[in-house]
Amino acid sequence: MRVLHIISGLATGGAERALFNLLDGGLSEQFKCYVISLIDEGTMGVQIRKLGVPVSALGMRNARPSIKSLRKLNKVVREFQPDVIQGWMYHGNLAASLARTMAIARPALAWNVRHSLYNLSDEKSMTQKVIRLNSFFSSGPDALLYNSQISKKQHESFGFSSKHGLVIPNGIDMKKFSFSSIFRQKIRSELGVPENALVVGHVARLHPMKDHPLFLKAAVDI
Repeated sequence: MRVLHIISGLATGGAERALFNLLDGGLSEQFKCYVISLIDEGTMGVQIRKLGVPVSALGMRNARPSIKSLRKLNKVVREFQPDVIQGWMYHGNLAASLARTMAIARPALAWNVRHSLYNLSDEKSMTQKVIRLNSFFSSGPDALLYNSQISKKQHESFGFSSKHGLVIPNGIDMKKFSFSSIFRQKIRSELGVPENALVVGHVARLHPMKDHPLFLKAAVDI
């Protein structure tokens, strides 16, 4: 089976890491995979290539299509002939739907929504338009995948089709992220953190949805 993944970009991020983990977890060995990035290869493209998975970057600016990028997308789809096309994130989902129309056969189509939608006004104006387009075309995919129940509920309330919605929670490698007293001491020593000090961390992009102010308030309260 041939699986084509189309993602907005391959910079370091949650969705990009999830794609890599999926490929690294055995998918790239079980199926013939191909990854298309709408923008560039970013930091994850090299790592994906090391798995033996081809990567093509369409070179779109801000994920906006051009004649050149659409021709390249069409070329990859025609040559790779995917059985399954999976979109990643809003822009990637629309590109995946477009890619299916370019295919000689009619491959199965899955969208991967990895975003919470608390307030549309928190998004950039272009992203708002892309989300609305996702909602309009959401009845087309054979599966709409979400990484949380709240995300599924929010998007369906916004108008996304509920016909094929599925939730697949983020997986955690318990071996890789298991507790290590050695690394605990090493990191604390590097940062100059006392042994008995309470440490609270928050790793996320700067976006209202991530609620950095609430984290700072909680840290102060502790």
